[in-house]
Amino acid sequence: MRPDQQYRIFVALRSPDGKGVLSVTRCEKMLLYSANCRDTTFRSHIPGTWEDFGAAISTAGRDEDATLRWFKRPVELALFDPVPGSTIEIGHIRMLDPQGHDILANGDFSQGTERWYFTDDVHLIWRIKDQYFMSLFESGALGLASFVLLAGTALTRAVRAMARGDQMAAAVAAALVAFLFSGVFEYPLEVPRLAALFYIIVFCGLTMTQLPAPGREANGSDRSLP
Repeated sequence: MRPDQQYRIFVALRSPDGKGVLSVTRCEKMLLYSANCRDTTFRSHIPGTWEDFGAAISTAGRDEDATLRWFKRPVELALFDPVPGSTIEIGHIRMLDPQGHDILANGDFSQGTERWYFTDDVHLIWRIKDQYFMSLFESGALGLASFVLLAGTALTRAVRAMARGDQMAAAVAAALVAFLFSGVFEYPLEVPRLAALFYIIVFCGLTMTQLPAPGREANGSDRSLP
């Protein structure tokens, strides 16, 4: 979608119970978050009857935050029903650019749900607020055991390094303990930034092995000259 343009959106809609409302939102995406959103709403007037609706959606402000004019945020078109307990059915949806070209792929659903992703804003429906239960649900007992073994090994090596007087090990051990305790009440590894930080700290803990003293072989023999 090009910036500072007017796009037209058309949709065929019906609500079997006559209560459904279709909200169409166009947003720029930043990982899990949305920015610069524009939306429009279509309300069914005749229960159980197909109706055609149309509206304009602006792209004003698009690409204002592009980095070096090359790295632009992707755009998401979302469809949802904001009325709890109601039902809507969508026959087709089109979005026309200023030249009249339809820019949506599979807008008529002739290829099923290809290019469409279903989710829910009520996050408790699809996530467990517990790192250990979520690991068990997503990757099974072996996945949970691997996660605990990985974090436990890094923590053990960090604690041993603390006993040798390594001050950096105290920060690593404290970070791992805080993460493991917070995982009882939250699922922090679902956030890519937190997951990357966790694995970096784990890597630091795993590398805190005891090195042989200078001038000695790995088997303990003395290499120093008389």
